[in-house]
Amino acid sequence: MGVKVDTEKVTMRIISAYAPQVGCTVEEKSSFHEDLEQYVYSIEDEEVLLLGGDLNGHIGEKREGFDLWHGGYGYGTRNEEGQRILEFAAMSDLVIANTQFRRRKSH
Repeated sequence: MGVKVDTEKVTMRIISAYAPQVGCTVEEKSSFHEDLEQYVYSIEDEEVLLLGGDLNGHIGEKREGFDLWHGGYGYGTRNEEGQRILEFAAMSDLVIANTQFRRRKSH
């Protein structure tokens, strides 16, 4: 789901996305990612994009070549879906916000 917000200073696109889970078929996952990519690539360069949701992947704690998009505060081990998220972030020049700060131990 996406919404376009026009203000005097900026146009924002806000997207909420929920990716198919690990147990879903390759076709379901591919369809989701193709639709999301198509929507993101249709956004004008001067617009601000905020993409939130659950993309159902683990990007892991290591940046491993994704320094511009992965803030270094991920956790766990990267899986296939996480790799796809990082590649999408890099191609779309999107920062993964929840890797930009250290989590409190209580979370």
